[in-house]
Amino acid sequence: MCGELPPKIGRGYGETQIGHLAAVFSGLAILISCLSLLGLASFIAQQRTKEIGVRKVLGAGMLFITLCTVTFQALKAALMNPIKSLRTD
Repeated sequence: MCGELPPKIGRGYGETQIGHLAAVFSGLAILISCLSLLGLASFIAQQRTKEIGVRKVLGAGMLFITLCTVTFQALKAALMNPIKSLRTD
């Protein structure tokens, strides 16, 4: 890969440096996706105000409700048949 770059630039980026850079960007992508999932869960939690009200009366905190919602959505997505969803779209 370094052979395609000009010699002055190619010397500065070895395979290990490119590997480290790829690891950093991969970690950043995972962090952004986790934050997006948390935002989606919070949005869904706000949509279910009546259910949340009942859970709060029973003593559940907002973090517990958010984790329950994330778990529910993740299980729902994991158990869904992708072929069936492609046919309906």
